[in-house]
Amino acid sequence: MYLSYAYVEMLKDTLIQETRIKSHHISGFGRFLGMTTFAGTTQKCKACEKTVYLVDQLTADSKVYHKACFRCHHCKGTLKVA
Repeated sequence: MYLSYAYVEMLKDTLIQETRIKSHHISGFGRFLGMTTFAGTTQKCKACEKTVYLVDQLTADSKVYHKACFRCHHCKGTLKVA
């Protein structure tokens, strides 16, 4: 089968455009969901103001903390929610 040079170039350009569109949609999907690059949350710890990940999240009085940051002000001991 013989393909003209122009036809091959057109196919190549089409493939490049489709690849760009797909990669744009994939990279834009995380932004659409409000996720950062590494699936972090946008919630900040009330004590240290750093990002709190779901695994380390503790919520008290509608405020978000890291488990390690939820401490007693007097003795600095870590508090646990029962």
